[in-house]
Amino acid sequence: MPTTDFPFQIEREINPPTFAEIDDRIGGVYVIYNVLSQCSYVGKALSIRKRVRNDHYRALATGHSNQAAMQRLIWDRNRLGKGLEPFRFAVLQVIPTSQYDDFIPAETLFIKAIKPAYNYYMDNRYPFTEYDSAMALLDNKEP
Repeated sequence: MPTTDFPFQIEREINPPTFAEIDDRIGGVYVIYNVLSQCSYVGKALSIRKRVRNDHYRALATGHSNQAAMQRLIWDRNRLGKGLEPFRFAVLQVIPTSQYDDFIPAETLFIKAIKPAYNYYMDNRYPFTEYDSAMALLDNKEP
């Protein structure tokens, strides 16, 4: 059920801090979306709820992560001064855990379709234009 906060199709939104809308046994592809910067991060997990709640949400809440993409999300959280308020979490595609071989192709498909700036920042293989443009808009500057 898509919400107006997401500029792309989602399967269902999941809400912090418990993410109770999804069972621990549900795997697949998920997205973290910053409604202010319009930047996103796409990931995959055998348990979306555990990955998002225990790793990503906790990193955003505490401000500590070793993952480059999460460090960029944390930096945005601090820079924008809005805490966790601008971040939305959603399931893009549920994939049975027995079909783990399908996780990477599905994640890749969503990364190509959505062009998530946080993923691009992390990979260092892609231009930062989506991320830089979003940050320039927030700073009221031309990209």
